[in-house]
Amino acid sequence: MSRLKSRPPRHTKLRHRFRKVKAPLRTKSHSTLYTKRNKSYAGNRKAFVLSLSLHLLLFFSVFMTIDLFYQQRSQSVAVAAQPIKAVAVNEAAVTNMINTIKQSKQLQHQTEQRRQAALRQQANRLQKQRHDSELALKRMQQQLQKLQAKHHQQQAELKHLAAERQAAKQVLEKAKRATVQEQQKAAAIKKKQLAAQQQRDAELAAEASLLTAQYDQRLLAEINRYKSMIKQAISQRWLITTHVHSAMAVRLAIRIAPGGSVLAVNLLQGSGDAALDRAAITAVYKAAPLPVPTEPELFNKFREIDLTMRPESIISHGG
Repeated sequence: MSRLKSRPPRHTKLRHRFRKVKAPLRTKSHSTLYTKRNKSYAGNRKAFVLSLSLHLLLFFSVFMTIDLFYQQRSQSVAVAAQPIKAVAVNEAAVTNMINTIKQSKQLQHQTEQRRQAALRQQANRLQKQRHDSELALKRMQQQLQKLQAKHHQQQAELKHLAAERQAAKQVLEKAKRATVQEQQKAAAIKKKQLAAQQQRDAELAAEASLLTAQYDQRLLAEINRYKSMIKQAISQRWLITTHVHSAMAVRLAIRIAPGGSVLAVNLLQGSGDAALDRAAITAVYKAAPLPVPTEPELFNKFREIDLTMRPESIISHGG
């Protein structure tokens, strides 16, 4: 009994050993797990679930081992006659627990290696994606630079075209102004020419009118002269009696051929004396060829003439 009192119970040492073994395991595994899980939780969910399952299995095994250990201790305290057997059972449990912990650590190490390998693969993929993204970004930057250069070139071309268009517009406006000025000058010249032409036309019209009047006067004078000659020729052939009144008159329509030949004589208005009328018609035929102009234009006025004969001139001439 004194021996038992002088030394602490074995289960107390085992409990402290368990605490020394279990506490670091709990602290290290959980801190490592949660720290690394926070760093790569999005890409390593499967490894986390596997590690958590292994820890739960480990805790359950430790719990069962401790429970078994306390059951055996209670049996060893109740039956003090069998200390060696209790110690043997406890050593086996500890050995099993240590093996379980080793297996758990080994499994955790393997899981960690697989996780690290997965992380490395993921890092390689991310690095490759980053490299590809950088290449794509570089290509996009090059394309952007090309587009910017092309845009600048287009802007320069547009400015050049705008300058050319402005210059052409100025030239066109200048040409329009010149055209308007030329048109105004042409209109002024045309107006002057028209006024001059109108003045010339008026002068020519006045001159033509004057010439026409002069010609008509000459023509009328010629016609009257030839009519007088025709009347004189007819009067020389007109035989009248002495009892004829001098105020009588005979109006005749005479058709004359070129050269003065008489084609026909018609009585348009008699004198009231049939013998005098017949004597006048006979005198016309006897006076042929009548004196007519030889000019065709002037002769056309004598193709058919209206002639009034009066015996007064014959009577006065005879007296």
